[in-house]
Amino acid sequence: GPRIPGVVRRMTTCKVRSIEVVREFFEGEGGGMLLSVRIVAEGFFDSMARLLVGSAAGVATGLVDAADLDEALLAEVVVDISEFAAPIKGLLLYTQHFDRERSSSWAPPPSTGTNEFFQEVLLPAVRKDWNNDLSLNLQA
Repeated sequence: GPRIPGVVRRMTTCKVRSIEVVREFFEGEGGGMLLSVRIVAEGFFDSMARLLVGSAAGVATGLVDAADLDEALLAEVVVDISEFAAPIKGLLLYTQHFDRERSSSWAPPPSTGTNEFFQEVLLPAVRKDWNNDLSLNLQA
């Protein structure tokens, strides 16, 4: 039946459709590399992207055992990986889409113009902030 806002399902299944890691090198003051992780998924809950990216970084750096991450992703038992959530700074929601056939009538309409907004507004702001952080860290 239809879902009612505020009512939580007993079990939520999140499906990751694709994950893409993009390295972008940029020049200019404090030039460097920007690492983007693009996740296409459905059924995500609050902070899911941060948990996935942070935990994957933890596995890559040896801070998280890959078996622990696998166990958390299978969700057969509760595994707390919240301490490895990626920081909010630099995180942005590129776009969201609601499948009208699978969502309730109260869901907002899909957004438009996100690629232009990403390229012209968000990415330059992240680069500027990234450069400021790099210069502050180098001076410390």
